[in-house]
Amino acid sequence: MTTMTLIEAFEQGNVADFGKPDRVVDTVLSKVFFFGDRVTKVYKHEKAFYGDLTDESFRKEFYTEDFYWNHFMSPEVYRKLVHEVDDFYIEMVRIDSEKTLTKLSLTGMVTPETMRDLTVILVQKLRMISEEHHPKLEALFRRGLLNIHLESLEDLRNFAYMADGSIPRAKTDQIVDLLLRKSTEESYFEDPKRHRISAAIDNNPDNIIIDNAIRFIDIMPPKENWKVADEYFTIVRNAVDGFVLSSDALGDEVYTTYFAVNDPIPECVTLIYEIRSGMIQWAHRTFMGQPDIAEKYRQFTERRVLTLQEVMKGV
Repeated sequence: MTTMTLIEAFEQGNVADFGKPDRVVDTVLSKVFFFGDRVTKVYKHEKAFYGDLTDESFRKEFYTEDFYWNHFMSPEVYRKLVHEVDDFYIEMVRIDSEKTLTKLSLTGMVTPETMRDLTVILVQKLRMISEEHHPKLEALFRRGLLNIHLESLEDLRNFAYMADGSIPRAKTDQIVDLLLRKSTEESYFEDPKRHRISAAIDNNPDNIIIDNAIRFIDIMPPKENWKVADEYFTIVRNAVDGFVLSSDALGDEVYTTYFAVNDPIPECVTLIYEIRSGMIQWAHRTFMGQPDIAEKYRQFTERRVLTLQEVMKGV
């Protein structure tokens, strides 16, 4: 007799105290079950680019880390991690999926004041988790920013290759090679007095909810080396989303807020991070079947590439 998996048990209403789900969302990595205001997430037993979720020890560590990061960022949303027989699930509070930063930005519902508040909260949270979770991240911190950044650029190359039906590989190589070359030439990345290496989150605008408060969901970077980055890179990602999804006013407000209390950073570093951020979303939106949004990020990314090339000529 085949043993029922936890996913099957949730689907069939066989998990105590839950009943049949109102709705089930099937994602690449997991299944998410909705029970009124309660939501549960169960990861599939599959191998992925970041690890093997069929392996019991890896699965346990992955769940533990996933819950830690998300509960830290939004404890009011992430209620508990539950061990159920030989598997786990994460219980959450239901949030309004129409209130993502993506959707609100595209409809003109996000103000510069919201981006200012988001930037302040994000910096505070990043610095807190960097300190509290330092023992787990120490080996990554010791590698130094340049090594982490260069590895992430190679990851970006492979990520974009997966969208080669829409992003030609030659274009991917042109952009990533440019970023690699300029990054190795720029002393900023090797000078710890000029940058702040930090815990990093996946602050994709789909993962930021703006309701009565700013909340973060599904923010743990699944690949280990993505959990650490320059703090400024994480900030730039939201600035780029402001520029692309709404207006210059939103992106500019992110920078104004950040640099009100932080030292200036070289223009070429901002451009490198903007191109990296734009290309992440260009590929991601392609995978998500959102060609109109992908095109917005493509145009932004290619404009910034031209600007970086002009800056390089002037050096």
